[in-house]
Amino acid sequence: MSVVGYTYAHDNLCPSCTVGRMRANGIKVARSSEQDEAIRRAAERVGVVYSDERSYDSSDFPKPITSQQARTELTELPDGERGEIEDEKCDRCGKWMKLGEKSPTEAGLTRWVRDDYELPQALAREIARKLREWGLSHPEFITEDNVRQAAVMFPHDYATVHAEGNPQRIVLMRTPQYDNDPCFYCEQPWEKHTFTCATCGNHVPADAPHGHGPGQGTGQVPRGQGERMKEYTLDGVWDDGGSLNVEYLGVDLPEATVTRVVALSGDYSAFTHTVEAESETEAFRALAEELDADSVWDCRHGKPRQVYTLPEGEDDA
Repeated sequence: MSVVGYTYAHDNLCPSCTVGRMRANGIKVARSSEQDEAIRRAAERVGVVYSDERSYDSSDFPKPITSQQARTELTELPDGERGEIEDEKCDRCGKWMKLGEKSPTEAGLTRWVRDDYELPQALAREIARKLREWGLSHPEFITEDNVRQAAVMFPHDYATVHAEGNPQRIVLMRTPQYDNDPCFYCEQPWEKHTFTCATCGNHVPADAPHGHGPGQGTGQVPRGQGERMKEYTLDGVWDDGGSLNVEYLGVDLPEATVTRVVALSGDYSAFTHTVEAESETEAFRALAEELDADSVWDCRHGKPRQVYTLPEGEDDA
């Protein structure tokens, strides 16, 4: 059984943080890439029988945590379920002991959820927040069932995926193609969805009567069928404070035009990025999230205007 961490001075720590804590407490530990062996030699110098954990207290000297012992209990899962992650975070640096890395930021997890499960940005953002609430902050521990379970909790446009044409191609459709055709995002049927009416802004059940716009049966057509997503290409520079200064914005540009825009960005601090969004406002938000920026400024009209800032509490976990 390999040693992945240590219990020491009331904390569970990764090897690097354990050595740092020992040195801070006045215990000499030799510099070595084999940290467990260095800790064993330190035990000999201070008279601790390292192989007999019952002979000393972890407040005085580190006790090893093996790969089989590293566990994290999940107590915030929905419907009172309980779960377990076969790994454990270092209480000091936040690194997962077996994985050897930290969880991504909320923006990073949002990108992973969006790209891995082909979800809209807004829905992916809500799912990522919910997964983190449940204690599932790293992609390694997240299953498809977790993502679908979270998706059900948030209103979103229904979508289904089918092959059509010859040769066949995969097409995203906004209405069911047959009875009980499940949503691609959450695997729930059409009637389980709630949509935001583009006219009045109210959340309306898919199968409920609604007077704004064309309907399907007794329910309204999903917003996505009337307002298509656009591709926004934004170009500008990073400033020294971690903000994005947008100097150009184009919508649904031909590939050749995007290539020309990129070619003009020679400065090392310059960026050119394309996002999918329903409006300029959403495009600025998506740009910030995808590039991990603290804020976005619209500098296209001479007088810079702040159009997005990272909400409080959405920094690194």
